[in-house]
Order: sequence, then structure tokens, then C-alpha cells
Amino acid sequence: MRHFFPRFGQSACCQWLLSLGLVTGMMPLAIAPALGYGNSRPTSAQSVGGAIAPPSLEFQLAQQLNFNVDNIRPSRGRTGGFARGNACFNNPADVVSPVALVPIDRSTNFERVRVETTVDTQPTFYVFVPEMDKLPETGELVIFEQANDNTETIVHEQIVPLPQTARAGFMPVQISDDFTLEAEMTYRWTVEFLCSVEDRASNVFAEGWVERVDPGEGLVAMLAQSDPERHPELYAIAGHWYDTVESLVSLWQEQPNDPTIQADWEGLLSSVNLEDFVDYPLLDPPTLPAQLPASRGAESSLNIGS
Repeated sequence: MRHFFPRFGQSACCQWLLSLGLVTGMMPLAIAPALGYGNSRPTSAQSVGGAIAPPSLEFQLAQQLNFNVDNIRPSRGRTGGFARGNACFNNPADVVSPVALVPIDRSTNFERVRVETTVDTQPTFYVFVPEMDKLPETGELVIFEQANDNTETIVHEQIVPLPQTARAGFMPVQISDDFTLEAEMTYRWTVEFLCSVEDRASNVFAEGWVERVDPGEGLVAMLAQSDPERHPELYAIAGHWYDTVESLVSLWQEQPNDPTIQADWEGLLSSVNLEDFVDYPLLDPPTLPAQLPASRGAESSLNIGS
């Protein structure tokens, strides 16, 4: 089964009234006290009192959902794609590499991705799966914990099923039940496509960074008091990327023909330099195959936390 977010014209726009004072294309930091976050991460709310935003903010109509990319967070060089060889493609130079569905920073001469936040202990990651000449049945999710000196330790590994389709699209990757993200820790996650088990360096992969944070009392209160249709907006303003995407995807799955949700998907991706991907479907991965590939072997015994 596939889910598809079609591209819409200018007539499709969001009809939500933003009592948070959201201006199209902007996420004003003036709402930070009510949401309970500062320049880079949430803190406890100073005052909730039933009010979602300061009374000085004007109520305005948002045209599309946008993500707050102005909050300051560490950035990393954008990597991923081909490790070395061409196990998945006959001619790697002529194809598109896998891409993690995370905001892209193009403020420098090279693309970067930030350490995006989540309030979920087990967030869902999304990966763009291009058309491949050889699409394996499985991939591998690896999560690395990063120390203050930028050294990494593998803390989680799991096999993930891959959608067996010739069409490119986004694949959700869910963390298995035996692992949760620790608060205030930075993690790098990778999804490798196991086209070759013998020569792992010839496979392709996508990667991103994540940090679990405290949502703050203000955001928790507003989520509890708001309809689910408002949740993507609240998460986006607070700057929690993974929760924004997951809540919007959940809405679309429940209301696949809602033009507001579909327009918000386009607006969200466009606001973080992912506009080239708005036409691709969201693919449901199959269950794990009966025959799993060989394990990492010696690599798996190094600093494995779970």
C-alpha cells in the first residue's frame, strides 16, 4: 500500500487560524515563553494560564505549514549516498542517492544538516528511497551516540524491511521496542541498504542527527488542549522536526483527501529546502523476510549498547 502527497497549485492553502500569531514563512521567537523553549531547546514554560500566545501578537492566517529553521543548533556536513562501490546501481553516477528526510542548511558552500530535536523516545525516521537497479529486501538502522569530543559509540542496530517497489518514495523507519533515546543526548542515525552483505563499503545509505529534549510544560499543555490538526503547527513552531513530520503524516493517513494537509506537506518540505521531494509518495515497508542477512560480525561487538 502506498500513500501519496500530490503537488497542489496556488489555490490550495491552509485554512487554520493561528492563534499563535504565525506569519507566513516565519516562526517568531516572541512565542518562545508560551511554548517553553529558548534559542535552541525547550525549557519549562514561564506562564501558560490558558493563553497560547502573548496578547500583543496579531491573529493571522497562514498560507502553508512552515518549519522554524531559525533556532540555533549544531550542523553537520551533509553525507550519505555511496560508500564506495555500486552494489545497488549499475551506474551510480547517473542516479539519485538515498536521502534522510531532514532539513537542509544551504547557508554555506556545501549542504549541511542540523541536529534536529524530538520529544519522542522512539521517533520515526523517514528516508527517501530512489529507484534502484538492485533493491534488497532489508536495510540496517544503526544509531550512534555522540560524546562531547565527537567520538561515536554504536548503541543500537536493527534490520529494517525495505519496500519492494520500482517507484521512488519515502520510507518510514521505526526504532524497535528494545531501544529508546536518552534525553539531552546527541545521536547520529544511518539507514544502510544491504545490496551487498559481503562488501558493506559498496552499499548506499542515508543519515541524520537527532536529540531528544524535554518538550516543556507549555508545549505539553497546548498539545493536550488542541485538536490533532493543530499538532504539526505546534511542533513546527517549537522546532521539533521529527514530531512535526510524524504528526502531519498521521493526519494525512487519517484524512488522505484533505487539501489542507496535502498543502501543508508541500509547504513543510519547501520551507527546509526539500521542495524537490514533494511529489514523491510515502511507502509502507513490508514485514521482515524470513531469511535475514548475515550480521556485522566483528563490527557488532564494538561498543554495542543494546
